[in-house]
Amino acid sequence: MHVTLATARKDQIVISLNQLEAGIGQKLELKDLGSETEPVQLIHPSMYEAIKSADIIIADLSGLRPNVFAEAGFALQHLNKGRLVFLFHPHAKYPKVPFDLASYTRVEISDAGEIPGKLVPVLKGILEKAARGEI
Repeated sequence: MHVTLATARKDQIVISLNQLEAGIGQKLELKDLGSETEPVQLIHPSMYEAIKSADIIIADLSGLRPNVFAEAGFALQHLNKGRLVFLFHPHAKYPKVPFDLASYTRVEISDAGEIPGKLVPVLKGILEKAARGEI
């Protein structure tokens, strides 16, 4: 069930990026570390490099997966905080974003289908601020 929900959220993020690309006329690249199909090896070096080189990080905190928190912590250390977006789908077991991440840019959803309508404006705002040199 969780894999299906995570896949639905990822699919909606891809739709969001396609909508944003169409709106700004610029190609965007999604690097999804959670679905890399590299040979079995430590992912840490490539993951850390991908995070350091990213322009924007979208971290899906839904389900409160420990690996995502490790990646989010690394991103908080190495990326401008204005370029981080935390996606969160509350669940009975995990109704709120952890308190120490609650002050960062967050897109909270009740259904994966809401992602494009909520995420696209946030990403567009980040890109506009970056273009002005504000972040």
